[in-house]
Amino acid sequence: MLARLADILTGTRRRINPSVVLVLRRPHSTSLLHIVPETGDVECVKYTSPAFTHRGTTERSREQIGTVSLYDTKHDVDEFLKEISTRATKILSGHETLNAGSDSVLPIEQALRSAVSESLESRSGHSRKTGNQSFPIFLVHIDRPKPGQILTDDDLTSFPK
Repeated sequence: MLARLADILTGTRRRINPSVVLVLRRPHSTSLLHIVPETGDVECVKYTSPAFTHRGTTERSREQIGTVSLYDTKHDVDEFLKEISTRATKILSGHETLNAGSDSVLPIEQALRSAVSESLESRSGHSRKTGNQSFPIFLVHIDRPKPGQILTDDDLTSFPK
C-alpha cells in the first residue's frame, strides 16, 4: 500500500511483466497452466477463485478458446494439462524469443492456442478421451509484478520440460 502511494507521489511506475496463462474452469476450482516467458518452465496450479489475482499479479483480459469434456477428477484434469504443456513446449522448442520479456508472450500464446486446438481435435471421435462434463478453456493475459513463476506456494506443481 505504501509502495503504491510512493509510486503515485513520485510519478514512477513499477515494471510490468506480461504473460499469458491457460485456465480450465471447473465448478469448484480453477486449474491454471503457465509457461514462464523468461525460462520456458511450466507451472500448473489449482486455485478456488474464478478471477486470477495473486501476489500482485493482475488479469488484463480473458478469452474463451474452447471447451473440453473430462471427468471431473484431479487425474483427468492433470492429464489434460500435461498433454497441453507437452504439446506447447514442443511447439516452442524452436523459438529463441523466450527470455525476451514481453516479446515472448505472443509465441507462448500461439503455442497454447495450437496445443489446445490439436488436443481437442485429437479427442473428437475418441470416446475414451472424453468425459461426462464440459469445462471452458480460457487464455488469460496477465501482468506480473516480477519476472518468473506466478506462484511459489506448496500447491504448485511443475511439469518437467
